[in-house]
Amino acid sequence: MAMVEELKRKNSSAWRIRFYRNGRHQSLSLNSKYTRAEAEEIATMLDRWTLAEQKGEPLDRMTRTFFETSPAYLRQRFAAIGIIEARAAYTLDEAWSEFFAEKSAEVSASSQIIWKQMGDRLSRLFNFRRLVSEITELEALESRKRLAEVYSEATVAMTIGRFRTFWIWCVKHDAAPTNVYETVRKGSTVNRSKDFQIPREWTERILDACPSQNWRTLFVLWRVAGLRQQEPLQLTWNCVNWEKKRLLVPSPKTSRYEGRESRLLPLFPILERELSASWEEVPEGEKYVVWENRRKNFDTGFKRILFWAGLTPWQKLFQNMRASAENDLVEDGYPAHVVGEWIGHTPKVQLKHYLRTLDSYFDKATQPQENVVEKVGHESEKVGHEFGHETTSKRVKIGKK
Repeated sequence: MAMVEELKRKNSSAWRIRFYRNGRHQSLSLNSKYTRAEAEEIATMLDRWTLAEQKGEPLDRMTRTFFETSPAYLRQRFAAIGIIEARAAYTLDEAWSEFFAEKSAEVSASSQIIWKQMGDRLSRLFNFRRLVSEITELEALESRKRLAEVYSEATVAMTIGRFRTFWIWCVKHDAAPTNVYETVRKGSTVNRSKDFQIPREWTERILDACPSQNWRTLFVLWRVAGLRQQEPLQLTWNCVNWEKKRLLVPSPKTSRYEGRESRLLPLFPILERELSASWEEVPEGEKYVVWENRRKNFDTGFKRILFWAGLTPWQKLFQNMRASAENDLVEDGYPAHVVGEWIGHTPKVQLKHYLRTLDSYFDKATQPQENVVEKVGHESEKVGHEFGHETTSKRVKIGKK
């Protein structure tokens, strides 16, 4: 029967398990992170293992599961005494390749691009021929400093967070004994310094600079409907409900979450106008709303359009358009939870990354009270007209034109 004995140390206690196997005594030492109760549980499992081995019988499911799913540290200890077979050591290159293949199968195409960037950064920080188990916490800490010399605080925080995810996978697959990034400060992933509200007045100006109806529709889907950069490519004509004036938007980024595979938003007047124009031009049998320029990178083409419109490109081309669409809807008086549902994210993300305190709020707040009341009434009529609503002086009536 396995025995547990205490090993006294300077500031803590550790445990050693002695047991009899194959005609000789063996021992397994545990570090101070383990309690006596945990050591006794391990001793019980060792007894079951040695008894089954002695009788030549298979292990029961509970005991087999215990040894197969134990933390990497324990599996290494079990392998060292020959209870289980040691798993092959991973190089960074091997571990990342296997991890990336698994991750790619469960995330969207845009997320795959981000994970590929993470792999590129990791390869610049560490020699990919090194064993993952050789990377130390000190090296992980130093890598954050090197990242901070090149990237913004938000980018560094995002990178550290994804490195942690990778090392969790490594620990789970016995590639590393511990998560070396667990204690590395992550920081904030929020960077509002590049926020920019695209004025509504620029909409027609940019539309006039578009070289085709396909580009006009793309721009309206980004700036007015608030779609993510790649989401227009998912739209088919079956997604457009002309009668009820609705647009169904498939969302690959959130499809792995139940109930967030798609979202429904209104056919805003300008959106309906451009979709109708596209429908008039669509080739026979074409199912996609965006049937030209189905590229993965729209940056160059859209920057050229801004040049023709006489505008300077803002830093976050597509995210700023999405955020501007959301801010417009909130400013127009739609409840935040409704706007979040149309745009396709949670209130937490909405407040953290998208909504801004616009200058128009300051303008309203500094006007005399009677002007504020008068302007609010005028804005209500303006919003009702823009979205096809009849209005009264007291409230908006939603109905058909």
